[in-house]
Amino acid sequence: MKKYFLIFALSLSFLMLPASVKADVINPDWFELHCAADQLQVECTYKSEQAFGPKIMDECEQYENNPEYVYLTGHGSSFGGEERYCLIHPNIATFVFEHLKNLFPFLFITVFVETSLFFLLKYRSVLKLTVVAISNILSLSLVYILTLFITDVKYVNIGIAVYELFVLLFEYTFIQFFLKENNRRALLLFVLFANVISTLLIGVKYLIY
Repeated sequence: MKKYFLIFALSLSFLMLPASVKADVINPDWFELHCAADQLQVECTYKSEQAFGPKIMDECEQYENNPEYVYLTGHGSSFGGEERYCLIHPNIATFVFEHLKNLFPFLFITVFVETSLFFLLKYRSVLKLTVVAISNILSLSLVYILTLFITDVKYVNIGIAVYELFVLLFEYTFIQFFLKENNRRALLLFVLFANVISTLLIGVKYLIY
């Protein structure tokens, strides 16, 4: 049992490593500043073919002179970069849609990976896979909502560790409650293993992104 928790802890440590950015100068604010929970954060990119040359693509132009958006931070190189803006007063529909759009890739990775792993671990009935999928959707959605309230970088690493532990316990309890598994230790190991794999894959996606 200890070695599985060690693997889980190592995967969390991997996620806590700062992401690398291909840039001439890395702005530390890029990793630290985020919009308030009641605001909508958008990211845009711009690039040029020559160093410090004219922009051939600029997604940020639509936000620069829009009074509804406030510039937050940015980073870049001599050939382009990224910027973040905050939509000050988003309407409910826009707020929900944008957050669902941000959440969907993580939901897809998690549900696909964990249901596939549980299928390989003999959970092959439609009912069992449905329960696993629902537990993933609920746990990750709750965690996503909670992360919106972390705006101070000092608490990010602690938050990730707490949320991952919450996901592990929530999914284990949810699956156990509905499926009434006899071997609880095996179920806990299955959930732990599936979460380690999905967490690492999400971490890789985050680092690449």
